[in-house]
Amino acid sequence: MSKFICIDDDPGTEALLRRLREAGLDVELRAPKPVDQQFKELASDKYDGLILDLRLDEQQNEGYKADYFSNLPARFVRDLAFSKSGRDVPVVMLSGTNNLREFYRPDFASHDLYDAKYDKADVPDRAAVIAAELASLVEAYGRVSSARSNKQQGFLEMLGTAEDGHFVDARIGDKFLSVDAPVHEYVRYIKTEIIDQPYPLVSEQLLAARLGVDTESRGWQALLAKLEPFKYTGILCDAWPRWWWDSVSAWLKENLPESRFQQITAAERIELIGSLGLEDLHSAAPIEPGYLTRFWGMCDVLKRPVDPANAFVSNQTSSQPWHDPRYISFKAAFDREDEQITVHATERQRFESLLSQE
Repeated sequence: MSKFICIDDDPGTEALLRRLREAGLDVELRAPKPVDQQFKELASDKYDGLILDLRLDEQQNEGYKADYFSNLPARFVRDLAFSKSGRDVPVVMLSGTNNLREFYRPDFASHDLYDAKYDKADVPDRAAVIAAELASLVEAYGRVSSARSNKQQGFLEMLGTAEDGHFVDARIGDKFLSVDAPVHEYVRYIKTEIIDQPYPLVSEQLLAARLGVDTESRGWQALLAKLEPFKYTGILCDAWPRWWWDSVSAWLKENLPESRFQQITAAERIELIGSLGLEDLHSAAPIEPGYLTRFWGMCDVLKRPVDPANAFVSNQTSSQPWHDPRYISFKAAFDREDEQITVHATERQRFESLLSQE
């Protein structure tokens, strides 16, 4: 079993870690130490992953109160990997809601240090999910470490596409062809630029939206079984299930050659899929009555299917040309339901125009 060390100045975190242990994660809580001692332990101890509270300077432990934030030990562990003087391991943040909002979100320079971030408030309800994601990160580091010396072929192995023939845009991962990048750079890139994006992979929720299906339908699992050959099998696939959209799209064209899924309603899509013998499927409902149901995206705020005609491009949209746009529904945008997720700059004029008509 993989071992995690959690550095946190709050002894109360032990109760949260207990929930993660019950979910199968081996994790040990440690109080922060003086910088030199902390660095020495991080360089010499045996562990497979590091969990850090953002603020390590709020409470005193055994007569010592740290004067640094999590970025310091996180950067040290990353530097060990860059210099090849230490193992590359997952580094994740586990902190309180206020600290994440006030200190982490505005500090863009620190975001690349962490493989994932979690809110302490979410642990009681999501312990099993979080434990599975942390275990998946450890497994991913191992797979990348074994494959990265093979450059382009190795990158395809990381994506699980070396043998299965799923198309991967040549621009994806091309930056790794000319550099000897550490393991965490590959993992971060695949997580943020491929798994977390709405293309070339799609999540279960986005897959269902594009098929027009309500995931609570009794027949949803049977449809997923049909799409099993198109499931992503690369690193992190066990904790972040995804499907290759181009492969799903090709399957639709082969089996429903006259269909143009992006141009028809959810109900029409369900009818076509039903003609393949897939039953007990119900069409997904729109966010608001009167919204169109030619779903092609998810509202980044409400996590509901949305027709682009009833949405703006979201500021969460990637600048990479191979990614599909992300969306924020009219409702979420007009209600300003999330201060971090807003309308993309290119949509500002359209937003203001429609807002004035509300």
